Amino acid sequence: MKKFLVTFMICALAAGVSAAAVPAARTAYASGGAGVTVGSALSGLSAYCAQRGCTFSATSCMSGGSLDAEAARQALDGGMPLMVFSGGVRVYTIAENSGSDTLTAYYSANAHCMAAFGYYDVTYVFADGGTRTDRYLQVAGGKEGIEKGYYRVNDAFTDDAYAIDIAEV
Repeated sequence: MKKFLVTFMICALAAGVSAAAVPAARTAYASGGAGVTVGSALSGLSAYCAQRGCTFSATSCMSGGSLDAEAARQALDGGMPLMVFSGGVRVYTIAENSGSDTLTAYYSANAHCMAAFGYYDVTYVFADGGTRTDRYLQVAGGKEGIEKGYYRVNDAFTDDAYAIDIAEV
């Protein structure tokens, strides 16, 4: 079986599954009726794959209402992108400097769906000896300015997340 990395297809389908293909699409995941529900995005992607002779499966990467970073990491290591649904989104660009990092945040309070295709962990060591580890998913943000960036797992915005496996039959 050949596997496909479907990062951009996931974003496109999750954001624009047609109402004709998926009647529930108009029930809106995003506020103001501008998106799709999690269920309609998954069923629309499944229907799209079936029409093209591919198998489709989605495995939850959530635990106790939060993103399970270890499950997400295992899926990504296994070659499966993630479909991440967020009630608000803060995506960062990270510039590594000598002795410091510069983070630029792009924020939206609107619900959003992103495709994640990698991860990045950063442990910061402070002058007082304390540490903090920030865990990020590398995402295709789907918006101007955040075509590719980092979604911080530590932020409590994630509503749902699925590892996506699409294979040719």
